[in-house]
Amino acid sequence: MQKYNFLPNPLDFGSEARQTKTWKEAKVRDLKLPAVVSVNENSPCEEAVSKMQKGGFDQLPVVNDKGALRGLVTLGTCHFLSIYELISL
Repeated sequence: MQKYNFLPNPLDFGSEARQTKTWKEAKVRDLKLPAVVSVNENSPCEEAVSKMQKGGFDQLPVVNDKGALRGLVTLGTCHFLSIYELISL
């Protein structure tokens, strides 16, 4: 996770969350996560795979033109589609 800057310094990760009494009181925002990388629902799978490879992800949230969450695309799904396309020729 450090390799892709999800966790720049393990000792700093969740420091705000640890200041609460229990994990139940902690907020996700306290984790100081990086900005979300997403893909538009009208983007080609090639773009999704490229973003996943560059960011070191195996899945991405899919959003519409207004930025609303529409679903999730995985690297496995994209690879399955490419293999299915090859065997369907």
